[in-house]
Order: sequence, then C-alpha cells, then structure tokens
Amino acid sequence: DVAGAEALLDRHQEHKGEIDAHEDSFKSADDSGQTLLAAGHYASDEVKEKLTVLSEERTALLELWELRRQQYEQCMDLQLFYRDTEQVDNWMSKQEAFLLNEDLGDSLDSVEALLKKHEDCEKSLSAQEEKITALDEFATKLIQNNHYAKEDVATRRDALLN
Repeated sequence: DVAGAEALLDRHQEHKGEIDAHEDSFKSADDSGQTLLAAGHYASDEVKEKLTVLSEERTALLELWELRRQQYEQCMDLQLFYRDTEQVDNWMSKQEAFLLNEDLGDSLDSVEALLKKHEDCEKSLSAQEEKITALDEFATKLIQNNHYAKEDVATRRDALLN
C-alpha cells in the first residue's frame, strides 16, 4: 500500500542520513592514510590497499543505496498507480450500475429524480475525466521509464480505458 511504500522510502532516507553522518570518518581515514603514504610509511603498500578497499566499499555502498532508492520509488509509484486505478475502477463500476438500471420512472417525481441522477452522473464523469487522463499519462510514464512492473501497469491501464 501507499503508506507502506512511504515508510520504506522514509526509512531508506534515514539510512542515507546515517551514511552521511559517517562522511567525516571516511574523510578522516582517507586523510590519515594519505598522510602516511606521503610520509613514506613502512607499511605504505598495506595502507594503499586499505584505502582502495575503503573507497571501493564506500562507492559500492552508495551505489547500492541509490539502486534501492530507485526501487523504493518505483514501488511507491506502483502503489500510487494501484490506488488510483482502484478508485477509478470503483467509480466506474458504480456509474455502470446506475447506467444499466432500466427503471424509467413511473411518476413525474421519479422521472425528475432519475434525470437529476443522470445529470449528477454527467458532472461526475467530467470531474473524473481529468483524473483518468492523468492516470493514463502516469501509466505511460512508468512504462516509458522501464518500470519493473510495466507489463502489469499496461494491462491495468488498458483494462481501465477500454
């Protein structure tokens, strides 16, 4: 659900804060190592190797964090898409049920009530049209951006629009 996806993104951002909080430690370790190398320390080869490993692992950590961020954002987008398609689908089902009603009214009052309901349906359709268009555009964006669930997104969009 959307709240769960938001929580994942928030927690992931907190992890980035923890990584950033250690930036001074990384820099300090690198500076100390560079100082030892510049002084020609007897263990320069080992220091150089440790600095390389530290740098590579830090880079790998940041790359992994970024990869997960992208995945969590895709999860969030998918949950938003699912929520919105479900809302539109529910709305469409209600409108379809109303439109399939064959009651033509048996009195002036009932006919006027049906006309009022029909006008409300038309107004509701106009209001939902923008939402449906935005949902179609969002689905297209997800598909074009190679979202991991692009096939499901396309299927749901097509089912909604057809």
